[in-house]
Amino acid sequence: MRMQAKAVFVDQAPLQNRAPGWELGSKGCNNEATLAELQATLKSDLGAVADGNAEGCLTLPLPPAVLARLRAETLRCDPSALGELMADHTQLDWRELLPRIAIPCLNVVGGTSGCFPVEGCLEVGRRIPGCCSVVFTRANHWLYLEQPQEFNELLLDFVKRGNEGRPKVAHIE
Repeated sequence: MRMQAKAVFVDQAPLQNRAPGWELGSKGCNNEATLAELQATLKSDLGAVADGNAEGCLTLPLPPAVLARLRAETLRCDPSALGELMADHTQLDWRELLPRIAIPCLNVVGGTSGCFPVEGCLEVGRRIPGCCSVVFTRANHWLYLEQPQEFNELLLDFVKRGNEGRPKVAHIE
């Protein structure tokens, strides 16, 4: 038996930058100026970025050991490579491509995301035929760390049965 291809999107708007007619991008890094500021901070104080990521991407408390591990892993990164990654990532506009995706998709959204407006992330689910969105109402951008059991159960269910019986938009407390 061959498994059907599927895709999962996690708390991501189809365009991170702001553009004419598109104000649902990132709450922080959303234009050339904010990208340049982030790249400079990456090079001058990677620790501040690591700490800022945790503040901006988490709402629910995590154990101190997990927070320490996240910070340590961030500090292992190459600041220039992270800056290049963000330059590429922020400028890509997937809005016109999304309707061409022809496999079942699950779009998982952080209801308290410090990175993206909920409506911006829900746009991914609206544009992809056969996509269902699930909003984790209490969780932020790193919802898989904040509510790992619920996140893992949702993904396992999606792998097993796709979106069969799932509403177009659902919420998990």
